[in-house]
Amino acid sequence: MKKFMLGEETLLDSESAEYFWIRWMVGERYSANKVCGAITKAFGGDQETSAAMLNVALGKQTKYSLVELVKSKQSPVHM
Repeated sequence: MKKFMLGEETLLDSESAEYFWIRWMVGERYSANKVCGAITKAFGGDQETSAAMLNVALGKQTKYSLVELVKSKQSPVHM
């Protein structure tokens, strides 16, 4: 996974430019795949992260669950 470049403060701000941009793409009838691809290209992460961010922007998922997902994917695995 490419490092996700948005921080917790941005992810928890429902009025951030990033969420506005996502909602704009949805309003312009971009497909979910195109929106998720744009999110990944702009901010990093993977398909799961971008889908979660889209769901947050649309009010289908909590911001807190997105933050936890990002944290879990960026934490090093210790064995």
